Amino acid sequence: DSSDQDQHRGPCKRNQPLTQMERMKEMIADCLTTPTETLKHGYLRPWNTRTPYAVHVSQLSKEEEAEQHVNWLNASQGQSVLALYSDASSVPKGTGIGVGLVGFDLAGPTPVKIHTEVSNLGKRQIVYNGEIEGIAQALEYGAQVA
Repeated sequence: DSSDQDQHRGPCKRNQPLTQMERMKEMIADCLTTPTETLKHGYLRPWNTRTPYAVHVSQLSKEEEAEQHVNWLNASQGQSVLALYSDASSVPKGTGIGVGLVGFDLAGPTPVKIHTEVSNLGKRQIVYNGEIEGIAQALEYGAQVA
């Protein structure tokens, strides 16, 4: 009976639109037939890793630390150093959280600006998210050119 086939989605053609489940199945059909990535359980153990860098929080005032940084930049001039700076900010009547990134090559006798990037995270963000985005952009750029 054809009504039984319609109820059970049998081989007969129907003149009804696909159900949401059928549309979803069609959308992921390639994923269902493509081999998937093998998981390596315990491969990355965040509790058992050593951080390849050290973090130092300066006890100097902002002005004193800025002076120390300029001294470090001067001492680094002529070496193979990429200096990346990022910042994020917002203004009360602005269009969201702005993020900026600038990169300088210190290999020559004077710093050369080699990269600038600006973006906007939108209005429903906080400045902290912009600061983290700026750090991520700097790391991504540094990894590309390293």
